[in-house]
Amino acid sequence: MFGEIGVYLLFLIVVYVVTAVFFRTLASFRFLFAIPKANMFALVTTFKNTDTKLTEGNGAGTVVNVIHGIPGKRINKSNHDPMQWLFEDGVEKRGLLYSLFGVVWIGPFRYLLKSKVRTFRLGREDKGTEYLDSPKDITSEFLFYSGEQLVTILDAETAGSFDLDFRINTIWEAKYPVRVVLKVADSIAFLSSAVKDKVNLFTGTHQPEEFLGDRYNENGKSTDSKTNSEAVKNELIKRVTDTCEQTEKEVGLSITAARLVSIDPDQAQFK
Repeated sequence: MFGEIGVYLLFLIVVYVVTAVFFRTLASFRFLFAIPKANMFALVTTFKNTDTKLTEGNGAGTVVNVIHGIPGKRINKSNHDPMQWLFEDGVEKRGLLYSLFGVVWIGPFRYLLKSKVRTFRLGREDKGTEYLDSPKDITSEFLFYSGEQLVTILDAETAGSFDLDFRINTIWEAKYPVRVVLKVADSIAFLSSAVKDKVNLFTGTHQPEEFLGDRYNENGKSTDSKTNSEAVKNELIKRVTDTCEQTEKEVGLSITAARLVSIDPDQAQFK
């Protein structure tokens, strides 16, 4: 009796493994199924794009779905316009095949859109100690739901006698995934431009010593306290994070956090 049960269990295991290999092989070729990747999403379309230059007529058909592997998020597709689909808090219902084999159904004659994204972040070489601006290009069918973008603002005008250079590190989320990929050619570049505009508008109404604080005092030109300097810098970061309303509406990106990496005076003007 126990021998028959053992044979039966072995048979079930073999069937499960063979079935899993079958489904996951299909998913590896993006045929009928796909395997979601952690903290990433992909747009499902009706036509396979030839390259990533979507703004030059190399379209990819109609967007019919969004698949993802983002922890704690679900895609809200209640709106008929894919540009309005958004990620919200919740658990995504992916079905039995995902629970058993880790694959999701995309359907026949459906393809994952290949896209290219460039970001700038703080990085260092393997044996290096200094963190520098590091560009990173990603060409993939799956794009990251969140990431960081280092925004460098050179010669930001102030109300004083010299300009300032800023480096601000932002953390963003792709709240509206279809909008992020298809609305403009480079949504990350739009985010950077929006942050730069916000910084320039803010610095133009402040004296440079309000940002430099004690560093400026060392040159004997101001008596502003470090406390006042920190308050102004905190307000600047708040203005940057408030940019999310604009970036969400225009390109689907939400700025969730920002950190002021550095502030430096224009050396040619600062004497």
